[in-house]
Amino acid sequence: IVREEVHLKMVDPKGSTLVVFPLQLSAVTQAGSVESAEAELREIFRLRLLVRMLETRLIEVLRFKRGQVYSVSVADDLSHAPPHLGCRRTGTVSIGFECDPAEADELIEATTTELSRLRSGEAAFTAEN
Repeated sequence: IVREEVHLKMVDPKGSTLVVFPLQLSAVTQAGSVESAEAELREIFRLRLLVRMLETRLIEVLRFKRGQVYSVSVADDLSHAPPHLGCRRTGTVSIGFECDPAEADELIEATTTELSRLRSGEAAFTAEN
């Protein structure tokens, strides 16, 4: 975890929090293989869909249930490893929100807990969220 704190005199305390996770695609495009290119593209589409769904879920949890943030953004970034035939693409998924600095650690914990719940199947994406 990298933590950088900058303090400025403000009327109300406000902090920007960014939690970043590394990612690596499993599909690899091979030279001359349309099937492998299609598999990599499908994986990128699934990633982008998951990012949007995760953003919606975290807005529900952090804003509507907890009331501690106004917005949450989730984004993927594969620009660290542009496409190269035969190489796995790597990048990051980042989760960002602005909050009272005193609540940042609590909200990071709530975020990682929700990710764990989704990963374990304890929580699921539904039509409501």
